[in-house]
Amino acid sequence: MRYVMAAVAVALLVTGAFQMSGFHWEGLVALLVGGSLWWASLYLSRAAWQAARDGRPGK
Repeated sequence: MRYVMAAVAVALLVTGAFQMSGFHWEGLVALLVGGSLWWASLYLSRAAWQAARDGRPGK
């Protein structure tokens, strides 16, 4: 799931960057949502790594 979130985040960030060339509000929304998803995917990856390190079952 975290890989899907990361892929969607990158797609939104790239789309937002292209939209921002003319400063459309859709581009700003895409950048904000993409950035949020990117950080969420990083958080989930870190949580899964820590769970594996501690011997707890990951989700």
